[in-house]
Formats: sequence, structure tokens, C-alpha cells
Amino acid sequence: MMNPHTFRVTGQPARSCVFQEMIVQVKKFADLCQSYGGYLQIHSHGNINGIIPQLMETGVHILNPVGPTDGMTLEELLRDHGHQTAFAGGISKRIGEMTGDELDRHLDEVIALGKQYGSYIFRSEGGIPPSMTRGMFCHYMRTSRRLRAMLCNQHNTKGN
Repeated sequence: MMNPHTFRVTGQPARSCVFQEMIVQVKKFADLCQSYGGYLQIHSHGNINGIIPQLMETGVHILNPVGPTDGMTLEELLRDHGHQTAFAGGISKRIGEMTGDELDRHLDEVIALGKQYGSYIFRSEGGIPPSMTRGMFCHYMRTSRRLRAMLCNQHNTKGN
């Protein structure tokens, strides 16, 4: 959203005229997307907690990725803003360093938050890390499929 040079020049971006103009443009994009039945997704790495309130005012539909290693807390975002937008992410970019049990617990926690608050898209904050072995990747895929299937089954049985 804002390159590092602009950030350094303006200091506190949420108070700068450059940032305020960017927010106006994001709002225009969100409105345009909505007028065509579409959705605006903002992709921004790093800790952007300081500008979340302004982004929520624009009508952004999806924010990704929520990066736990960047200090973006999925639970807080879902609790405070899940009624306004969907959040994608929450899966740590450090999954390649986890054991099978640690990975299972991490995925369980993230899926439980998505189930509790809704407005969540299952996604890693940074893709599959190069440090993840093929065996752990297969474990990740099996576990994530199982957990997502459980959520779908619970959702489907509620409707009957």
C-alpha cells in the first residue's frame, strides 16, 4: 500500500496527507467493486494494525494476509472487525519449523478462531516455507483438509 520511502518521508502514515489520499482512493475502489457485485481485497504484509480502522471505513471486503509473525493477531481482528470484512491468513510462516504436533495445534487454533468469529479465509501468511519438508507438507495438507471438512460438515448440519 505504501512503499518504504513514502513511509519514511511522511513519518506517521495515518496522519499524512499522502495516506489520507490513499484511503480516499481505496474507498473509491471498494465502492466501484461493490457496484459491479465484486469485492476489493487488500494485500499488505507487515504490521498494519495502526491503519486498520481507516481501512475498515473504506469498505474493504478482504484483508490478507494476517501475519501472526508480524504482530497481526487474527483473534483481535476477527473480534473487532470481522463484522465489516473477511480476513485471510493467520497460519504462521514458521510452519516449516514446527513438529507435527505443533502444526496440528496451530491449525486447530486458527480454525477454531475462524469457526468462532466467521469472516475467515484459511491461508498462510507467507505461503509454504522452503524449510518445510515434503513429509510435513503432506501432513499440513491432510490436517488442513480434515479440519476444513469438519467445519463444512458442521455448517451443513446446522442448516438441516
